[in-house]
Amino acid sequence: MITIKHIEVDGSAYIAARKIISSFGKVRKIGEGSYGTVYGVVGSDVVYKIGNIEENEPYLAYIKLLSRKRKHNPYTPIIHDIKFIRNKNGRNEGYFIIAMEKLKEMTDEMNDIFPLFSYVLYHNRDISVFKENTIDVTKELKDVITTLKKAYKSCVGWVSWDLHNGNFMRRDNQIVVIDPLS
Repeated sequence: MITIKHIEVDGSAYIAARKIISSFGKVRKIGEGSYGTVYGVVGSDVVYKIGNIEENEPYLAYIKLLSRKRKHNPYTPIIHDIKFIRNKNGRNEGYFIIAMEKLKEMTDEMNDIFPLFSYVLYHNRDISVFKENTIDVTKELKDVITTLKKAYKSCVGWVSWDLHNGNFMRRDNQIVVIDPLS
């Protein structure tokens, strides 16, 4: 089960989030996108994504659905815990920290699969396109496609698919959808 913790702080929620991450050990930035930064701790198999809550509704919609799953889907990252940090003085500033498994970049051979996700989701096509490309259409693949569509539809604000090879990673030989929405 994923632990979700709400933390209220005096002062900057961003500075508090950075302090929390720094408390885990020697930290280094290992990735950065438009809406978040990922930090690794030397010697750890856990990474920490930090981002602004208000700017990340689509990503958090995806993570929220993952947190409700009773069984882990191999196409999704393993999330250990989520922290929401807000300023308790009423300022509308909030940041999240998501602790998740450390994954690896996709291999060149795996780069062929993410366009299939894009095709199915962007164009609302049938999942059989995977089978046509010799990829088994498993229960887990069907489930992750359903989860991605639900996350997309659950967003109140502006949402867009963000399906490019930088938002897919791998666990051994398993492709993992890490950040499908923006």
